[in-house]
Amino acid sequence: MRSLLLSVWLALAAVIASAAQAEPVVRVNLAAEEISAVAMDGQQVWLRLRPTAVSRLQAITQQHQGELLELTVAGHQALKSRINEPVSPGVIQINDPDPVLRQELLALQHQLQQGDGSR
Repeated sequence: MRSLLLSVWLALAAVIASAAQAEPVVRVNLAAEEISAVAMDGQQVWLRLRPTAVSRLQAITQQHQGELLELTVAGHQALKSRINEPVSPGVIQINDPDPVLRQELLALQHQLQQGDGSR
């Protein structure tokens, strides 16, 4: 009986896992060149996007309402969120970025403040 219960539980776990994996995920990577400003306050980071990045992200989020958005910045995962409406203001808030991403963003912030980010 215990073996049957364990088998049923494992089968159910596999079905749930495959259903979770089947959900569409929209992956978008923002390159450093697509960011015009970085602001930090404690564990929150705000990125101001350049107009071309805003347009690209707005088009993607318009087409993928209700799906999950996985946003990476310079190859590092920044956030994962459900797309409820198109992105339009051009500012993205990242809560508690991982330490590697935080260091990348600090370097980018410094570069942009020095005027080297006029790409």
